[in-house]
Amino acid sequence: MIKTLSFSLLALATSAALAGEVAILPDDEAALLAAEAKAAAGMAPKEINQSCGLVAPLPTTPSGPTWSAEVNDVFFGMQNAKFRMTAWRKACPDGDHQLMLTIEPGPGGTNLPDLFTVQQNGRNYNTFLVRDAAGAHAPPGITSKATYLLRFLGDQSATFDDDAALTITYLGLSTSGRARIEVPPAPSSTTPPPEPSVALSDLLDGAWFNPGHTSQGLLLDVARQDGVVSGAWFTADPQTGVREWFTFLGPIEGSAAQVEIYRTDGVRFLQNAPTTDVVVGQGTIRFTSCTEASFEFSLQTPSATGTIALSKLTRADASCGQ
Repeated sequence: MIKTLSFSLLALATSAALAGEVAILPDDEAALLAAEAKAAAGMAPKEINQSCGLVAPLPTTPSGPTWSAEVNDVFFGMQNAKFRMTAWRKACPDGDHQLMLTIEPGPGGTNLPDLFTVQQNGRNYNTFLVRDAAGAHAPPGITSKATYLLRFLGDQSATFDDDAALTITYLGLSTSGRARIEVPPAPSSTTPPPEPSVALSDLLDGAWFNPGHTSQGLLLDVARQDGVVSGAWFTADPQTGVREWFTFLGPIEGSAAQVEIYRTDGVRFLQNAPTTDVVVGQGTIRFTSCTEASFEFSLQTPSATGTIALSKLTRADASCGQ
């Protein structure tokens, strides 16, 4: 059973002062809301790679090297938090690496306080845990193993670099509850890692979406025999906010498709009115598994660019990965 520990702001501030480090006070709601507002506006900090397929739930099986520490945070005789934290990096399609933090609670679960900092190049960065690239906040307590991202609580122009050497510290409410992980720099790479081999077929047909962008997404049709991917993008005009949908079509290239994005003008309800298809941009749909993909787009009219991590909304066929 997760125990909830009440503490005063003075006690927490005193504990942090003794540690010589900066803590996020529980009443720092204004800064937290400002950070979450930035996330909602799509202004993601540099320590989070939006093109890395970071959709909740994040994987709990690390890939590559790991660095771990045990946390046993007892404050005034009460168990505040007890878990094992493991840092690791996920390789991204663009050659970058995304820092991940996997939390494995002890029996009965654990509280999950926002008492993590990152130290890099002589600076401290207060962070809070999020569940995905969209910035969904981690729960206050967990009963099973889960993975989170460390989100900097501050100006995105001064965020830490998760590919460089850094130290992750759980501050703890007591001196004995503190724990550190020393993370070395990620291996340098001049070229992106090889893409997963995903055979494009009609098994990938269906609805794809990003959980951070509700009520919108892509409907895909993979025509392997014809060597093309077509579909529709249901979204809104980035300038006016008016509901908009685009269509797209393009050739298959390996595990991706290079598509032209169209807007159809002149459509009338239940009328055979003359229409015009206007090319408004280009895009790349890249599949990394049977249920994960990314959509990189560049629109000229209206002007907008970006990359959306996608998950398959409709069920993946069991034979997709065979």
